[in-house]
Amino acid sequence: MTYVPYKKGTLWIPSGNNKHLFVILNDKCAAGCHLIVNVTSIYEGVPHDPACILEAGEHPAIKRKSYIRYDMADIQPADRLTKMTDLRYYQPGDDVSDALLSKIMDGSYETEFIKKRIAKYIDDLEQPSEPLRPPASPPASCGMTRDELLAAIESATAQRAAAKLSGDALSDSLLELRIGGLKRLLSKASSKRP
Repeated sequence: MTYVPYKKGTLWIPSGNNKHLFVILNDKCAAGCHLIVNVTSIYEGVPHDPACILEAGEHPAIKRKSYIRYDMADIQPADRLTKMTDLRYYQPGDDVSDALLSKIMDGSYETEFIKKRIAKYIDDLEQPSEPLRPPASPPASCGMTRDELLAAIESATAQRAAAKLSGDALSDSLLELRIGGLKRLLSKASSKRP
């Protein structure tokens, strides 16, 4: 039987010598694609993105503390996911809960590591015609006011300018990602309805 990808579904996708758990964050969009994110275990002493930490047991496949690798998020054509699954290269896993899907989506607004094209794709998905979750408010865990967000953007912009002057390309790139995340949070906060 032909596999059909869907929101909240999971796939085990090969990477290196292992298969890694990926979560499908949306039903097929108008362009015929799905957004997928990787779940990765946290190891002591190894840096990780703190935007979305998953505890053991939040999903049947999560056996230890893990996190979402927003830097590895990818937009995949539904046809490719179907083909690779039907060829048994990818393997379907247990669905994520509504609560876990919402937690992962909330983390996408907090992470500093999401690619611009992925952030735009998420923003486009959250238009009223195809919401992934209730629209228009910043994640509760953000906890920053509009003025605090503006100040954080101003500060990060100044730090980025200094990094550029000193030739620190890594800091420049990381600060660019942070500014993008803060601007996305500000956009969500500004569109919040009274």
